[in-house]
Amino acid sequence: MQIGVLILAAFLSVIVPFAANAQTSTADGVDALVRGEYQRAAEILKPIAERSWGVGDDVATFFMATLYENGLGVQRDPVRACALYLRASLQMSPSPGPFPAQAQALGQVLQPSMSQAQNAECLLLTQLGFEHGFQPAIFQLEQRHSIRLDLSTETLRVEATITYEGKEKRATVEAAWVPSGVRFLPIEHTELTTGRPEPALHRILRVDAGPGPAVVADVVRRRGGPG
Repeated sequence: MQIGVLILAAFLSVIVPFAANAQTSTADGVDALVRGEYQRAAEILKPIAERSWGVGDDVATFFMATLYENGLGVQRDPVRACALYLRASLQMSPSPGPFPAQAQALGQVLQPSMSQAQNAECLLLTQLGFEHGFQPAIFQLEQRHSIRLDLSTETLRVEATITYEGKEKRATVEAAWVPSGVRFLPIEHTELTTGRPEPALHRILRVDAGPGPAVVADVVRRRGGPG
């Protein structure tokens, strides 16, 4: 695997000037890879490969995936390698080359060796990006009453699981579809007590991602359990 990648990299170091005007740093990264300067190669290729979806570079993305898979210049990370292989296989490059097909083949070899959770995270990174920053959160509202927020890898939405008296109810957070390239801030939980028309404790959960907030308001009250 590593020998084949290095041969491909050496070949690319000769032909890569096709993109030199727009991606000179990609050529520099590949040259460093060919010379065996893996840490330097990773420093150059990583920010190019991991930037927002749709503005990537299939050459940089492919070779950064091989560095992650083999632990060359970076800590070995099969999940990131998987995500980058998938991204490289889907890149719409203005100058098509061998990399999308190679990335697809290597990704298909890698994925069966990963756990179900790792494959789910791979798909999440592929679609949302590497710096989405979402952290699942659980809030204990009262005794035997809690709410958990997760980011669904299937729907790309923030989903709430409300547990009350041993029963669960799941709901999608309104307007919380997550586009590629966003970054989440920590989830906030606020209690508001109102006196009219009758005393009630309202709980507001706020999820911020990107330029506009998505808010779940009045998810539960002191009386009545999950709505």
